[in-house]
Amino acid sequence: ERLVHNLAGVSGSFGASALMKVSREIEHLLIDQKQPSAADIDRFSLELANLINAIEQFQDETQANNVSSG
Repeated sequence: ERLVHNLAGVSGSFGASALMKVSREIEHLLIDQKQPSAADIDRFSLELANLINAIEQFQDETQANNVSSG
């Protein structure tokens, strides 16, 4: 529950609103002592992968810019 809460906050800081939304939904389910559905977990996994891919792409672009300008 706490981990999902933290992920929701961090994803919001990165502007990953879809990940933040699904994280909050899962957090509220856990607070209510309910299990997230397989669809909830799939949405969470997809949005987390999207954020990771965006970070990796940003990192690659930043490194390429540093090489070309240096």
